[in-house]
Formats: sequence, C-alpha cells, structure tokens
Amino acid sequence: MKKAGKHHNDLQMIQFMIGIVIVLLVLVLLQGVTTGQVRMIVSEGEGGSGGVKDVALFSIMIEPQSPIEYQYTTISVTIKNVGGRRVVFHDGDTLIIYITNSTGGDPLTAYQIRPLTDIAPALSPGESRTVIDRQMYSLPPGSYYAFARVSAVEDQNSNNNEMYLPFTYANVPEDLALVDFDAYPSEGTLNTTFYFKGTVQNTGDAPTILYEYQILYYEDPENIEGGWWAILFPVELAPGETYQIIGNQTGIHFDNPGRKTVMMTIFANPDDNFANNNLTDTVLVTE
Repeated sequence: MKKAGKHHNDLQMIQFMIGIVIVLLVLVLLQGVTTGQVRMIVSEGEGGSGGVKDVALFSIMIEPQSPIEYQYTTISVTIKNVGGRRVVFHDGDTLIIYITNSTGGDPLTAYQIRPLTDIAPALSPGESRTVIDRQMYSLPPGSYYAFARVSAVEDQNSNNNEMYLPFTYANVPEDLALVDFDAYPSEGTLNTTFYFKGTVQNTGDAPTILYEYQILYYEDPENIEGGWWAILFPVELAPGETYQIIGNQTGIHFDNPGRKTVMMTIFANPDDNFANNNLTDTVLVTE
C-alpha cells in the first residue's frame, strides 16, 4: 500500500510540473518577446473552430532585434492553419512582407511577395510553414514596424491575417581612421628615394570602404612642394579590421634640402569622421 501511494504522489507531482510548464509557454506566446538578439511576436488572435478554414499569420520575428545601417536583417514569418479543415493554396494566394513606420502606414521598403503555392501546396489543421526574408536596409534612425499579411482564397477568417512587429533602426558610427604613418628613411640626401607606409583601421561600428589616398610633402604648409592622389581597388574593412598602404613603388624625390613634412590623407565611404583621416611624419633632406 505504501508503494502504491508513493507512485500516486509521484504522478501528481509530474502532472503539477507539466501544468506549470504549459502556463509559462502560454504566457510567452501571448506577448512579444525579446530573446538575446531576436525580437518576436506571436498572434493573440483566435483561430477558427470546427469546420472553418483559417490560415493565420502566427508569428513574426526579426534578427537582430535592433538592426543597424548596412547590416543584413532577417525577418521570419510563420503562417499556420489554426482552423479545423485543410486549406489548399491557389494562384494569387500570397504572403507580403515590408517595413513601415506606423501601423497602417505606407511601405518604406519594396514589397517582398511570396506566392503561398511556393511555400506549400496546402496546410492541414495545425500545420505551419515559416518564410525567411533577408535584406540589407538603409533607413534613417528611428522606430519602425516589420509588417506581414497573408491572403488565401479559401481562408474564412480575416481577423488574424496581419501582424506588425515594432523595432528600432540605428545609424551607427562609420569611421575609417589613419592610425599610423611613417616616411622613411628618416634622413637622406637629394639623391635619396623616400618611401612611406600607413596603417588604416575601421574604428567605427559598421563596415566601410577605403578607395583613395593622397600624399603631400612640404617644408612650409603654405607652400606645397608636391604630391599625388592614388586610387585603390576598393578595400572593404569590417569594424576593427586594419589595412596597410605601402608606398614602396612610388617614392618621393625632393628638389631642395630641408626638414620636410610628408602627409597622408585617406578617403573612405561611408565615413562620418574626417578628423582622423590624415597623419604626418618628417624627414631630413640634406644636399
């Protein structure tokens, strides 16, 4: 008898724990949630009952949760048959995804239209499909909505066909800097060929492209003695990445002696901060 009672108590405990898990899952599904770098919202709408054909916009998710400029953004949309009958998709049935700045607002990005017949030929009750759309957006910083709408000829409930997911879009600093520059040798004659090297680093938070640099040399900054522009094959640098420009083929020849200043200036796009784009070094030129 004691053994049977113990099994009964264990069964009650298991049922109690299952009940808690179910309640927690329901609470999560009834609200927008943010997990790590993913933001998601799940439909609160009621599905059709009995013999109703009902295809619903079940969930929409965006990753990362706060996209930045020039960053790929993934929008995942799940449609689900929440009714009691099988729904067959036909030509003209679609899933539409776009970005807007208000509920009911006009699209700010191009429509992403997916025929439902490409997603699945049909959905049985309880069955779902998830569509993933990956784009690189360029939007002003601010608050936006990811919008999705499903349209199906056989759908008999239009109350759960649309969904808006709020998110923020940030414009991050884009900054390519010249962090080190050397002209060498440090001393030479009028017959010496002087060379240079510079280290460029992406000190911002978004990718940027180095495409050009300039070399100038002078003794008096009001009297530039010479220099040139150099167009580079575009070099894309990720945040923190470095690149070295070495002028070992294009040397500098000075026409007169003196303490000379050599200046390098880099040019990038995009670049929000031009103040750190040039550095100088000095060399001594004797006869």
